[in-house]
Amino acid sequence: SLGGSQKKIDFNVNGGLKQFGNYNDGDGVEVPSSFNTYDYATKLGWSPTSNQRLQVQWRQSFGRDILHVGLPMDTDIDNSNVATVDYSIKNVSPKVKSITAKVYGSSIGHVMSNTLRPNRMMVEAVATVYAQTAGGRAEVQLMPSSKSLLYFGGDFRYVGRDGERDRKM
Repeated sequence: SLGGSQKKIDFNVNGGLKQFGNYNDGDGVEVPSSFNTYDYATKLGWSPTSNQRLQVQWRQSFGRDILHVGLPMDTDIDNSNVATVDYSIKNVSPKVKSITAKVYGSSIGHVMSNTLRPNRMMVEAVATVYAQTAGGRAEVQLMPSSKSLLYFGGDFRYVGRDGERDRKM
């Protein structure tokens, strides 16, 4: 992770790598459960005034050769992308305490197969799934009196999925 900040701007970049192997159960039998993943994320924030904040984030992660103990298929490829933009302003006026908004989107590409499974001799199976999600939300916090707060807001979310499964017997 690497980050830095000044009075009005800040950033962070981070990443990771995970490589895990199979494990042995209590009887010493090897259980296929290994996986490889790597990811990175970036965040950039800007505060143009003391009561405002704008933040943009981007994250990608990549999974490879993920062996699932309890499933008939393993994950060959799992790629995901996520982006978000957040904005907030506080103490807008005596009656408007804050306004916040968020917009986000993600896409995922996922491929599973039984290439490394014993049942491949009878059935070859490959499943691909592509998923997209996008949305946003906004909220206004009102203060009609010193002892009450009212919240108004709305949100929207779109979810799309597309995929196919191929089998050869």
